[in-house]
Amino acid sequence: MPVQKSIYPRHFGLIFLTRQQFEQFIQRINDKNIPFEIPCKTRFANSKIEHQSFFLKDPSLNLLEFKYYTYESAIFERISLSSIGEE
Repeated sequence: MPVQKSIYPRHFGLIFLTRQQFEQFIQRINDKNIPFEIPCKTRFANSKIEHQSFFLKDPSLNLLEFKYYTYESAIFERISLSSIGEE
């Protein structure tokens, strides 16, 4: 089992299926001045699991992750991937 590089907090996540929906959602967040817990960043760049991800906190302080995968096949990939934790 690979060693995790960092502790990834427990959270709930949502995956957007189109870049347009993802970007529109980010625009709505910015328009409402909602603070990001972790700002949007690209993870695993130039790989088949490349994705953009950011975190918000709900009113009960639960972490919510929102992401968009560059390649839709990464959502339910059929092979085991050894990359975990932060890059």
